[in-house]
Amino acid sequence: MLLSEKFYQDTLSLCEITERVRFSDEKAQRPNALTSEITHQIIEDSILLKHSVYNALYDHATLKQHFSLIRLAMILAKNLQSYLRGLEYDHAVNKEYLQLSKRALRLYRQILLANYTQWRAQLN
Repeated sequence: MLLSEKFYQDTLSLCEITERVRFSDEKAQRPNALTSEITHQIIEDSILLKHSVYNALYDHATLKQHFSLIRLAMILAKNLQSYLRGLEYDHAVNKEYLQLSKRALRLYRQILLANYTQWRAQLN
């Protein structure tokens, strides 16, 4: 098995932070269509990230299937980073929330990338 319970807990923490984007909209501004779409995509991708890591951890799958789910998690984490950057440029979300989310996502991606080569070596 490639993933651990701690990694899954890190994923849940990150997803909890990113899914709160809908609660952190600035009250003075009314969200435009772009902000609403980005917010929707953040929530969808964080849910997909949570499910892909869960499936890789608890499903009885081969190592290759685990590795493909981990690659999906890497793609989703990168997408989340791009969405947060878009919200930052749009100025529709609280800056403190964005800083917290970006920091949590950066740490998560570092963990993911640091373990990626180790996981890949297990497949060969």
